[in-house]
Amino acid sequence: MRFGRFYLPVPIVVLMALTIVASIGGALCEHGGIPVVQKGMLLPSLVWEGEIWRLVTWTFFETSNPFSFLFALLMLYWFGRDLCDAWGNRKFLAVYFGFSVVIGALTCLIGKFVWHPVWFIPQTGGWPISEALVIAWATLFPDREIRLYFVLNVRGRTLILVTIGLTVLFAIYYGVAAFVPHFLAELLMLFYIGQARRWYLKWKMVRLQNQAKRYVDNVRRIDGRDDDEGPPGKPPTKWVN
Repeated sequence: MRFGRFYLPVPIVVLMALTIVASIGGALCEHGGIPVVQKGMLLPSLVWEGEIWRLVTWTFFETSNPFSFLFALLMLYWFGRDLCDAWGNRKFLAVYFGFSVVIGALTCLIGKFVWHPVWFIPQTGGWPISEALVIAWATLFPDREIRLYFVLNVRGRTLILVTIGLTVLFAIYYGVAAFVPHFLAELLMLFYIGQARRWYLKWKMVRLQNQAKRYVDNVRRIDGRDDDEGPPGKPPTKWVN
Protein backbone atom coordinates (compact mmCIF):
# COMPACT_ATOMS: atom_id res chain seq x y z
CA MET A 1 0.00 0.00 0.00
CA ARG A 2 1.25 3.49 -0.84
CA PHE A 3 0.67 6.63 1.18
CA GLY A 4 2.13 9.37 -0.97
CA ARG A 5 5.85 8.63 -1.22
CA PHE A 6 5.70 5.98 1.52
CA TYR A 7 5.26 2.29 0.76
CA LEU A 8 3.94 0.00 3.48
CA PRO A 9 3.17 -3.71 3.10
CA VAL A 10 -0.32 -4.70 4.17
CA PRO A 11 0.84 -6.58 7.34
CA ILE A 12 2.67 -3.47 8.56
CA VAL A 13 -0.42 -1.32 7.99
CA VAL A 14 -2.56 -3.82 9.91
CA LEU A 15 -0.12 -4.09 12.84
CA MET A 16 0.35 -0.33 13.05
CA ALA A 17 -3.42 0.19 12.97
CA LEU A 18 -3.96 -2.37 15.74
CA THR A 19 -1.24 -0.70 17.85
CA ILE A 20 -2.74 2.77 17.34
CA VAL A 21 -6.30 1.70 18.13
CA ALA A 22 -5.33 -0.43 21.14
CA SER A 23 -2.88 2.07 22.64
CA ILE A 24 -4.82 5.30 22.16
CA GLY A 25 -8.22 3.71 22.62
CA GLY A 26 -7.01 1.82 25.67
CA ALA A 27 -5.60 4.99 27.25
CA LEU A 28 -8.86 6.89 26.67
CA CYS A 29 -10.93 4.02 28.05
CA GLU A 30 -8.72 3.72 31.13
CA HIS A 31 -9.21 7.43 31.86
CA GLY A 32 -12.95 6.88 31.47
CA GLY A 33 -12.99 4.00 33.92
CA ILE A 34 -13.25 1.23 31.32
CA PRO A 35 -10.46 -1.32 31.97
CA VAL A 36 -9.64 -2.21 28.36
CA VAL A 37 -5.88 -2.34 28.93
CA GLN A 38 -6.41 -4.46 32.04
CA LYS A 39 -8.26 -6.99 29.90
CA GLY A 40 -5.60 -7.10 27.21
CA MET A 41 -2.29 -7.09 29.07
CA LEU A 42 -0.25 -10.23 29.68
CA LEU A 43 -0.70 -11.30 33.30
CA PRO A 44 0.43 -14.89 33.95
CA SER A 45 -2.04 -15.57 36.75
CA LEU A 46 -5.02 -14.66 34.56
CA VAL A 47 -3.69 -16.59 31.58
CA TRP A 48 -3.55 -19.68 33.79
CA GLU A 49 -7.18 -19.02 34.71
CA GLY A 50 -8.16 -19.35 31.05
CA GLU A 51 -7.84 -15.84 29.58
CA ILE A 52 -5.63 -17.05 26.75
CA TRP A 53 -6.44 -14.14 24.42
CA ARG A 54 -3.90 -12.16 26.44
CA LEU A 55 -1.13 -14.14 24.70
CA VAL A 56 -2.00 -12.22 21.51
CA THR A 57 -3.34 -8.85 22.65
CA TRP A 58 -0.57 -7.79 25.03
CA THR A 59 1.81 -6.59 22.31
CA PHE A 60 -0.60 -3.95 20.96
CA PHE A 61 -1.02 -1.91 24.15
CA GLU A 62 1.76 0.67 24.50
CA THR A 63 1.10 2.02 27.97
CA SER A 64 4.43 3.32 29.29
CA ASN A 65 4.65 6.70 27.50
CA PRO A 66 3.95 8.38 24.13
CA PHE A 67 7.58 8.01 23.03
CA SER A 68 7.42 4.22 23.38
CA PHE A 69 4.21 4.27 21.35
CA LEU A 70 5.75 6.32 18.54
CA PHE A 71 8.97 4.34 18.58
CA ALA A 72 7.05 1.04 18.33
CA LEU A 73 5.40 2.33 15.14
CA LEU A 74 8.76 3.47 13.76
CA MET A 75 10.29 0.05 14.46
CA LEU A 76 7.56 -1.61 12.43
CA TYR A 77 8.10 0.91 9.65
CA TRP A 78 11.91 0.64 9.60
CA PHE A 79 12.35 -3.10 9.92
CA GLY A 80 8.97 -4.61 9.08
CA ARG A 81 8.98 -3.49 5.45
CA ASP A 82 12.26 -5.23 4.63
CA LEU A 83 11.27 -8.37 6.51
CA CYS A 84 7.96 -8.53 4.65
CA ASP A 85 9.85 -8.28 1.36
CA ALA A 86 12.34 -10.97 2.46
CA TRP A 87 9.91 -13.42 4.08
CA GLY A 88 6.63 -12.62 2.37
CA ASN A 89 3.54 -11.22 4.07
CA ARG A 90 2.21 -14.53 5.38
CA LYS A 91 5.47 -15.62 6.96
CA PHE A 92 6.00 -12.20 8.52
CA LEU A 93 2.57 -12.29 10.17
CA ALA A 94 3.11 -15.90 11.26
CA VAL A 95 6.43 -14.97 12.87
CA TYR A 96 4.99 -11.86 14.53
CA PHE A 97 1.94 -13.50 16.07
CA GLY A 98 3.74 -16.79 16.66
CA PHE A 99 6.45 -15.04 18.65
CA SER A 100 3.83 -13.10 20.63
CA VAL A 101 2.07 -16.30 21.67
CA VAL A 102 5.24 -18.32 22.36
CA ILE A 103 6.93 -15.53 24.34
CA GLY A 104 3.76 -14.92 26.34
CA ALA A 105 3.34 -18.63 27.08
CA LEU A 106 6.98 -19.06 28.11
CA THR A 107 6.73 -16.00 30.37
CA CYS A 108 3.73 -17.54 32.10
CA LEU A 109 5.53 -20.86 32.52
CA ILE A 110 8.61 -19.17 33.95
CA GLY A 111 6.46 -17.15 36.34
CA LYS A 112 4.67 -20.24 37.62
CA PHE A 113 7.43 -22.84 37.77
CA VAL A 114 10.83 -21.11 37.62
CA TRP A 115 10.90 -17.52 38.90
CA HIS A 116 7.90 -16.38 40.88
CA PRO A 117 8.43 -12.57 40.62
CA VAL A 118 7.58 -12.84 36.90
CA TRP A 119 4.13 -14.10 37.94
CA PHE A 120 3.11 -10.68 39.28
CA ILE A 121 4.45 -8.41 36.53
CA PRO A 122 1.93 -7.31 33.85
CA GLN A 123 3.42 -7.06 30.38
CA THR A 124 2.28 -4.74 27.60
CA GLY A 125 3.78 -3.36 24.41
CA GLY A 126 5.52 -4.65 21.32
CA TRP A 127 9.09 -3.92 22.41
CA PRO A 128 10.07 -7.59 22.83
CA ILE A 129 8.78 -8.40 19.34
CA SER A 130 10.46 -5.29 17.94
CA GLU A 131 13.79 -6.43 19.37
CA ALA A 132 13.31 -9.83 17.75
CA LEU A 133 12.57 -8.13 14.42
CA VAL A 134 15.72 -6.04 14.75
CA ILE A 135 17.81 -9.19 15.21
CA ALA A 136 16.14 -10.83 12.21
CA TRP A 137 16.72 -7.73 10.07
CA ALA A 138 20.37 -7.44 11.12
CA THR A 139 20.94 -11.10 10.28
CA LEU A 140 19.26 -10.97 6.89
CA PHE A 141 20.80 -7.62 5.90
CA PRO A 142 24.23 -7.59 7.59
CA ASP A 143 25.70 -4.90 5.32
CA ARG A 144 22.94 -2.33 5.74
CA GLU A 145 23.50 0.54 8.14
CA ILE A 146 21.00 2.14 10.47
CA ARG A 147 21.43 5.27 12.56
CA LEU A 148 20.74 4.14 16.11
CA TYR A 149 18.85 6.78 18.07
CA PHE A 150 19.69 9.09 15.14
CA VAL A 151 23.31 9.25 16.37
CA LEU A 152 25.35 6.06 15.80
CA ASN A 153 25.70 4.21 12.52
CA VAL A 154 25.60 0.46 13.20
CA ARG A 155 25.11 -2.63 11.08
CA GLY A 156 24.81 -6.42 11.18
CA ARG A 157 26.30 -8.14 14.20
CA THR A 158 26.99 -4.82 15.88
CA LEU A 159 23.28 -4.00 15.84
CA ILE A 160 22.49 -7.39 17.39
CA LEU A 161 25.04 -6.85 20.17
CA VAL A 162 23.79 -3.32 20.82
CA THR A 163 20.18 -4.53 21.01
CA ILE A 164 21.03 -7.25 23.54
CA GLY A 165 23.35 -4.92 25.45
CA LEU A 166 20.66 -2.25 25.83
CA THR A 167 18.22 -4.88 27.08
CA VAL A 168 20.74 -5.96 29.72
CA LEU A 169 21.30 -2.31 30.74
CA PHE A 170 17.57 -1.61 31.11
CA ALA A 171 17.14 -4.87 33.03
CA ILE A 172 19.84 -3.82 35.49
CA TYR A 173 18.11 -0.52 36.16
CA TYR A 174 14.47 -1.65 36.17
CA GLY A 175 14.68 -5.28 37.25
CA VAL A 176 15.45 -8.45 35.31
CA ALA A 177 12.04 -10.02 35.98
CA ALA A 178 10.31 -7.27 34.00
CA PHE A 179 12.51 -7.97 30.98
CA VAL A 180 12.03 -11.72 30.78
CA PRO A 181 9.87 -11.40 27.59
CA HIS A 182 12.58 -9.24 26.01
CA PHE A 183 15.32 -11.79 26.63
CA LEU A 184 13.03 -14.60 25.45
CA ALA A 185 12.27 -12.72 22.22
CA GLU A 186 15.95 -12.14 21.47
CA LEU A 187 17.00 -15.72 22.25
CA LEU A 188 14.17 -17.22 20.23
CA MET A 189 14.95 -15.06 17.21
CA LEU A 190 18.66 -15.86 17.41
CA PHE A 191 17.71 -19.53 17.44
CA TYR A 192 15.08 -19.17 14.72
CA ILE A 193 17.10 -17.10 12.28
CA GLY A 194 20.41 -18.87 12.92
CA GLN A 195 19.86 -22.43 14.06
CA ALA A 196 17.01 -23.09 11.65
CA ARG A 197 19.23 -22.11 8.73
CA ARG A 198 22.07 -24.30 10.04
CA TRP A 199 19.68 -27.23 10.30
CA TYR A 200 18.59 -26.66 6.71
CA LEU A 201 22.19 -26.48 5.48
CA LYS A 202 23.11 -29.59 7.47
CA TRP A 203 20.16 -31.49 6.00
CA LYS A 204 21.16 -30.35 2.52
CA MET A 205 24.77 -31.46 3.10
CA VAL A 206 23.65 -34.91 4.30
CA ARG A 207 21.43 -35.23 1.25
CA LEU A 208 24.30 -34.34 -1.09
CA GLN A 209 26.60 -36.78 0.71
CA ASN A 210 24.05 -39.57 0.30
CA GLN A 211 23.71 -38.79 -3.39
CA ALA A 212 27.50 -38.82 -3.80
CA LYS A 213 27.72 -42.13 -1.90
CA ARG A 214 25.16 -43.74 -4.20
CA TYR A 215 27.14 -42.51 -7.19
CA VAL A 216 30.44 -43.80 -5.79
CA ASP A 217 28.91 -47.21 -5.03
CA ASN A 218 28.17 -47.63 -8.74
CA VAL A 219 31.74 -46.86 -9.80
CA ARG A 220 34.59 -49.39 -9.75
CA ARG A 221 38.07 -48.17 -8.96
CA ILE A 222 40.71 -48.22 -11.69
CA ASP A 223 43.77 -49.81 -10.08
CA GLY A 224 46.35 -49.12 -12.78
CA ARG A 225 46.17 -52.42 -14.71
CA ASP A 226 45.57 -52.50 -18.42
CA ASP A 227 41.90 -52.27 -19.36
CA ASP A 228 42.13 -55.69 -21.02
CA GLU A 229 43.42 -57.30 -17.84
CA GLY A 230 40.80 -58.47 -15.42
CA PRO A 231 41.26 -59.54 -11.81
CA PRO A 232 42.97 -62.91 -11.30
CA GLY A 233 40.62 -65.76 -12.13
CA LYS A 234 38.05 -63.46 -13.81
CA PRO A 235 37.49 -62.41 -17.43
CA PRO A 236 39.16 -59.19 -18.66
CA THR A 237 37.32 -55.96 -17.88
CA LYS A 238 37.08 -53.60 -20.79
CA TRP A 239 34.87 -50.87 -19.37
CA VAL A 240 34.50 -49.30 -15.98
CA ASN A 241 31.25 -47.59 -14.93
